Amino acid sequence: MTVTDAVCVTNDMHDSRPCTIRGEHSDICDGYEYRWAEEHRRYVATGKECHGCLPRLASNGLLCRPCWESLQSAENAYGPLAELLEEFDVLVVPIGDGGGGGEKARIPLSGTKIALNEISSYRGTAETIDLDAWVSRPEGAEEAVRFTRAVRGALRSFPTTEDPHRVPRVRCPQCELLSLMWRPPVLAGDSVRIDCRNPECGFVLDQDAFDKEQGWSMKVGAP
Repeated sequence: MTVTDAVCVTNDMHDSRPCTIRGEHSDICDGYEYRWAEEHRRYVATGKECHGCLPRLASNGLLCRPCWESLQSAENAYGPLAELLEEFDVLVVPIGDGGGGGEKARIPLSGTKIALNEISSYRGTAETIDLDAWVSRPEGAEEAVRFTRAVRGALRSFPTTEDPHRVPRVRCPQCELLSLMWRPPVLAGDSVRIDCRNPECGFVLDQDAFDKEQGWSMKVGAP
């Protein structure tokens, strides 16, 4: 395999969803989805249909284009986010519906330091970092993926955009229940994610696939 044939490093990470091409399958695919089971230390069949297992090719170092763009966005968000996590240990919110001038409750947020420590454990604390050099080797590319995931998780804990919400009047293409949940992008470059809340289904779509399946376009941010 040449450098240009390298696939996204997520396909070699047991703790990360592999980046694959929807509707495209590897030569060894038997039609079923497989997930890594830590207790068995091997991949096991989930019993669900495989919707695409052909790995995405790496475009920058050992990251595919979506992972690379998410990494760039996470790095841009890191500075302000680190300052926020470092500054705040408690959140002060008013009690009661009236607000203003009432008694206040202090809610401990010790998770801020935990989140910052996790992010720094992957990225380090340098003011700037050479992303291209970082993702050019397997260990660095894996760290970069985990860094992006940690930043995304921290941003979800401090939301500044709309929350996920149920998709009304649309049935899941797989289980046919009214159980789809619309989840907005967290980082620039992320796609909208629509997933099924039915624990026995767990079907996942991006917005392009959702629009294609349903035959109509759902506006980003629509309730």
